[in-house]
Amino acid sequence: MLAEPLSVVAGYDDRRRPYIVQRWPENWIELHPDDAAAYGVESGDFVMLYSDRIPVQKDTIVGVQGDDFDFASLLKNGHIELTRASVTAVAIVTPAVKKGVGYMDFLHTSQPANALAGRVVDWISGNYNYKMGVGQVQRMGESPYKRQFRSMSFARRDIA
Repeated sequence: MLAEPLSVVAGYDDRRRPYIVQRWPENWIELHPDDAAAYGVESGDFVMLYSDRIPVQKDTIVGVQGDDFDFASLLKNGHIELTRASVTAVAIVTPAVKKGVGYMDFLHTSQPANALAGRVVDWISGNYNYKMGVGQVQRMGESPYKRQFRSMSFARRDIA
C-alpha cells in the first residue's frame, strides 16, 4: 500500500546563482522525516514524484450560472481533463518542512516541479495556481551524492 499523497510546494528559480547550483546540482525535494520513513527514503536517495490526476483546463469557459466555474462542474462538463506527470529529484530529509508537504525548486531547468501543478485558471484573479501540486513519492535508489559530500549539501536550508 502506498503512503498518503504528498503536497508539493515549489520554491523560487535559483539556477542563475552559482553557489546555489553548487549546493544543489540536481533537482531536489525536502521531505519531513516521518514522510520519508513512510516512503522508505533517506537523504541522498533518488525519488520519483508522480501523479495521474493533474487537472488541465482544455478551453476558454464563458459561464453565466453559479456553478459554471465550479471545479467539479468544469470536470464533469469536459472543460478540465486529468493528465499525468512525473519528475525525479534527490531527497533531502529535514524537519524544516511540515509533515505531508514536500518542498522543491519549481523551475529547475531539467525537470520543473510545476509539471505536477494543476493548470486551471482561477476565474476571479485570472491566475493559475502554480507552485502547488499533489503526488506520490517512490524511491528509485541511491544518488551519486548520497555517499560523497563534495557537491551536494543535505544541510538544513532553514538554518543560517
